[in-house]
Amino acid sequence: MPEDDDCEFITKKDKNGEIIKFDAETGRRVPKRTAKTKKPDPHEVRKFFKPHTGEASSIIHGIMMDDSNSPNQRLQAARMILEYGWGRPSKMRRYDDDGETNSLEDVSFRELNMLLLQLTQGEDEDEEEEEEDYIDV
Repeated sequence: MPEDDDCEFITKKDKNGEIIKFDAETGRRVPKRTAKTKKPDPHEVRKFFKPHTGEASSIIHGIMMDDSNSPNQRLQAARMILEYGWGRPSKMRRYDDDGETNSLEDVSFRELNMLLLQLTQGEDEDEEEEEEDYIDV
């Protein structure tokens, strides 16, 4: 990338009075130079934040338990606690008769309804009876 000294610039002022540089050849805006900073060391970042883990956990727990918070806020706090404690859940999969896996996103409403019936009744019934029974949602 060429240095500022190697290029010719067109300068203009923006609405706030700041000077904006444009490359004379291409007409493209030249980004402001920023001091190149070293990437923070992940170990140093962890070392800095680790002492605050207990306080942060207490705050999240407080949000989850406070009835004055909206259900959505409480649910998000509960989700955070579960994800940090147990990890994010993996994508659920189901297996076809052929042994192939498919995402549960591809399951039809009818299949979900039949599965719900099986779970609520606690026993397997003949397919003919299952096709007749539906739960109103």
